[in-house]
Amino acid sequence: IFQAHGASIALGGGAACACADSGGVKCWGNDSDLHVVGQAGSGTYTDSVVGASLSEMGDNLQDKTFPGADPEAVCVEVASSPTSQHFCVILSDDSVYCWGPSYIGEAGSITFPHGPDTYRIPRKLPLPSGKVPVQLMLGGWSSCVLTEPLGEVYCWGRIAPLWLAGGYTLGGTHWG
Repeated sequence: IFQAHGASIALGGGAACACADSGGVKCWGNDSDLHVVGQAGSGTYTDSVVGASLSEMGDNLQDKTFPGADPEAVCVEVASSPTSQHFCVILSDDSVYCWGPSYIGEAGSITFPHGPDTYRIPRKLPLPSGKVPVQLMLGGWSSCVLTEPLGEVYCWGRIAPLWLAGGYTLGGTHWG
C-alpha cells in the first residue's frame, strides 16, 4: 500500500484517487463504463481496471501525469463525488486539472455538451489570472472551485439554472 497519511482521498463512481505522501496522485478502479472510458484516468483507450492485481497496487500504482504542470508540483487536493465519474485535482502550482467522463462539461470539456466527450488524460482548467484554488466541490454533473483572495467560486458543467458547458456564463465568467 502506498502512503497517504492525512492526504486527500476521493471516491467516485467505480474508481478512487488519492494524494500520496510522495506528492503524486494515484488512481485505481474501473477505467471503463460501457461506452465511457477514463474514470481512473489511465490514459489508455481500452476497457480496463487499474489496480486489478497486487502487482499494480501500492508503490507499483503509477502516479498520474498532468500535462503542462510544474514538474515539482504536488497534489494538494483531489475530489470526486459518489454520483460522478470524473475527478479533479488542485496542484501546488495553483493549477486545477480534471479527467474522466464529461457529458456536459463537468470535467472541463465543452466540445460536445450533450454527449460523452471523455478525457482520459487530465485537462488543465483555465482559472482567471490571480485566482488561487483553495477547495474543490464536485457533483454528478458539475464541478466548482473556491478561490482566493476574494472567496470567489468558479463552476463548470451543469449548474442550475445555467448550463456552463455550452458556453454560458456565471457571474460574468466564461468557461471555454
